[in-house]
Amino acid sequence: MVERVAAVPQYLQCGGKGRSLRSDDLIARSSECEHLDRLIDELSTPRKDYDNSGRSKVESKKDLDERDIPSPNLADAFVMAFARRTGSFTLSNI
Repeated sequence: MVERVAAVPQYLQCGGKGRSLRSDDLIARSSECEHLDRLIDELSTPRKDYDNSGRSKVESKKDLDERDIPSPNLADAFVMAFARRTGSFTLSNI
């Protein structure tokens, strides 16, 4: 069963910086998803960080490890399953 939100606007504001996301680009997941609590925990644990140019990024696995937080492998797999792909995917171009 996939949960749906009634009256979702076509575009949703993102990050308070005038950017918007199309509601079609959001990921829906079933409330019956196996390991849902672990997935939510792994997706919400990394902190916002910044690179040397001041751009925002997700906290690195090295920094998570320094906080004694295990690698978010389930979250990584979930995000990669829904990542947009450009071009072909082969082992030779990783």
